[in-house]
Amino acid sequence: MQNLYSFINSYLSKRWVSTLILIIVIVGNLYVYVHRSERNFICKEKRRELTTGFSHNWGQEFIYFYYYKDLFPVALPDIKKDYSEKAADDYLSQHGKDLLMEYNHWVRFGNHSRIFCYLPNAILTGTAENPSINLFNFLVFIGALVTFYIGMRKAGHSFLALIVIALVNTQSFFLYEVFVNENIFGLLASVFLLVCGLNAVYIFKPPNNYKYLLIPILSGVLISFFAGIRGEINVVLISVLLIYIFSIIRPLLKILSIALLLGFFFITQLLTESYFDSKIEQAENVIEKSGGHIYNGKMLGKHPLWHTVFCGLGDFDKKYGYKWHDTVAYWYGVPKMSSLMGHEFKYSGKYHLDEYYDSNEKYYKKPDDFVEYEGICKEKVLSDIENDPLWFVGIMIKRLNRIFSNTLPFQYAGYLLLPALIVVFFKRKWRLFVLLLSSMPLSLTPLVIFSGGNSTFNSIFPFFAIAVLLLFLFELIRVQKRKAWQANT
Repeated sequence: MQNLYSFINSYLSKRWVSTLILIIVIVGNLYVYVHRSERNFICKEKRRELTTGFSHNWGQEFIYFYYYKDLFPVALPDIKKDYSEKAADDYLSQHGKDLLMEYNHWVRFGNHSRIFCYLPNAILTGTAENPSINLFNFLVFIGALVTFYIGMRKAGHSFLALIVIALVNTQSFFLYEVFVNENIFGLLASVFLLVCGLNAVYIFKPPNNYKYLLIPILSGVLISFFAGIRGEINVVLISVLLIYIFSIIRPLLKILSIALLLGFFFITQLLTESYFDSKIEQAENVIEKSGGHIYNGKMLGKHPLWHTVFCGLGDFDKKYGYKWHDTVAYWYGVPKMSSLMGHEFKYSGKYHLDEYYDSNEKYYKKPDDFVEYEGICKEKVLSDIENDPLWFVGIMIKRLNRIFSNTLPFQYAGYLLLPALIVVFFKRKWRLFVLLLSSMPLSLTPLVIFSGGNSTFNSIFPFFAIAVLLLFLFELIRVQKRKAWQANT
């Protein structure tokens, strides 16, 4: 394997070659971004489905006052606006009675950092008109590819990085989700590649210098920030923990790395929550003075877990009444919640109750708002699993098969992980094993929550498995050619 690295990596590690590769990556993606409106340019057949995600149609209502007046969450939907700070002041004074703090349920479930996704486009264009998160997705994606390549190059694995980047950067799933779709389904892979690039030295070259402790600090901050946009990005924290646990570094440095990673993850989380708590308080004061509608409902701070698990158990059968649809869970849970809480909740099959927190009926109630409802979902899920464990095991096996078979860059590519692990084991290339292992947590969402709707496309391990197998294949070819040359001479 050393011969392969010396033959290819030494060439790719040359400064001018690396610079040329990065220029191609940046310019190529910039071209795609500029031409993203040409629908025939990017295929959207392979895309994330059956999941709401960002809810851009609701979220875009909040960027207006956040951009012009630093107010969040404040919205003024259904009113045609002029786009300037002066106009924003006028709306606050003239349309105060129409101001809202919640629009449908974009705010109450947390992930308030989503509002940041609009800022790059607003700053670039100088206006909050036609809000878009495409530029944010593009910047994170291109930043991830560049960081991943630079980190892997410094760790001596330029060729492996080049294969992964080429595979990821040519998939219609990422091209659509990053450049076209107003959603954040490509963010998980981007964040992993970004953090993996930062921590490549921990995987391949033991950093026995304490200056490298800046890496876990930065990793914790970045993962926490992006997890504030979409909760499933928390799994990247597991990836980095695996890297540190299996890193060949001094015990004290390992402990410090893990402690700093977790410490700055939670510090960033607390600072983010504190920031938005203060923004919400500020918004309440402004809306109260303007005569608008203060949201006095539940602020959960996170998406309901057990409701999602409940729905997800319907990805293969309906044996116990599960289905990947909110209303199925509501029809089950609302009557029980009414009985438990001694209040007859009104529900007619919508995505919310037929009840409101306010007399003006601006803010509807959702079953998910109540901890009692979450407890009902949890009780049913755990009870069904306990009473029929074979049924649940069968679902987990089917989910695993879907994770390995419904994959990018082609169907069944996930099963290449098995020969990749076998070759790594017999060749004793344990650092490559750590790389493969660190990519696996990205598949936790389809394994634990729901495997349908192409949620498995966020799995990044098939790309790494292909890259590792290509490394060994090229080395095998090189060895065979050397033997043939020696035989002829």
